Amino acid sequence: MQELEKRPYTFPDTEALKMANRRTTLEKRLQDLDWQIKFAKNQIFYNEEKRLRHTEQLQEFRDRAIKELNGLNQD
Repeated sequence: MQELEKRPYTFPDTEALKMANRRTTLEKRLQDLDWQIKFAKNQIFYNEEKRLRHTEQLQEFRDRAIKELNGLNQD
């Protein structure tokens, strides 16, 4: 009977898995932010200033997520 070749167990590349997970999370977050921005632009706030501030804040979150996603894509 032949002996089975003993090979050490190799763990999956955890960094690659983390990057793929982060990329997927960011892509989903971007879709969600796009929807929220579209909704906020049409939403009726008590005043226009609040609506603009809310929309600008969502846009900043979206821009940060895009920058991070672009950074991940370059790696």
